[in-house]
Amino acid sequence: MKMLTFYNVLSYSAKYALYYNVPIIGVFNGTLGFLTEIDLDGLFDLDVSQYFYEYRMVVEWKGKPFLNDFVIKNSLNGKMMTYEIYVDDVKIGKFNGDGCIISTPMGSTAYNLSMNGPILDPENNTDSLIINSMGTHTIFNRPLIVNGSKITLVPTYDCIIFIDGQDSGVGKQGEKIELEINRERRLKLLKFTKKSFYDVLSKKLHWNS
Repeated sequence: MKMLTFYNVLSYSAKYALYYNVPIIGVFNGTLGFLTEIDLDGLFDLDVSQYFYEYRMVVEWKGKPFLNDFVIKNSLNGKMMTYEIYVDDVKIGKFNGDGCIISTPMGSTAYNLSMNGPILDPENNTDSLIINSMGTHTIFNRPLIVNGSKITLVPTYDCIIFIDGQDSGVGKQGEKIELEINRERRLKLLKFTKKSFYDVLSKKLHWNS
């Protein structure tokens, strides 16, 4: 069985798994590791005869996939930016703030979580995306969980784009930045034990400490 093992950030290594269409297994060697399957010491003690797959959403911008999050920020450090948000071509609103995170369920425990966004079970939320506007200049703005195939961001100023934490280009003033779920392409995670996502959350976030 061909598989890809990663020791670093899942979203970075997983792009290779998508490209080669092979499953990927996460090895914990850090601090949180919500999606890792085993720790480094247990890597060579696996019973590879017993395994199953879980699948994760893939979203694309101009054909570039992302698995955790897509972020826009003002290209001028320290300055606010203004942008419009559309879901399936329906305008949600116009916002002023530091930027915006579009997160997948898998990415809900990444940058989105540090920005007080909601957490979604990635196995059971296959059509949901999180819109988390950062530092908005209003007390009424809250993160949104939306079900739709496409989210469009329209910045009123040039902005920097980050895909899964990597600097990935510039969004131009007035440009329609369209993000679409690719329902024919999914990340395949190799699993050896069935764990409840909520048990993992409780352990990683020390809710029972």
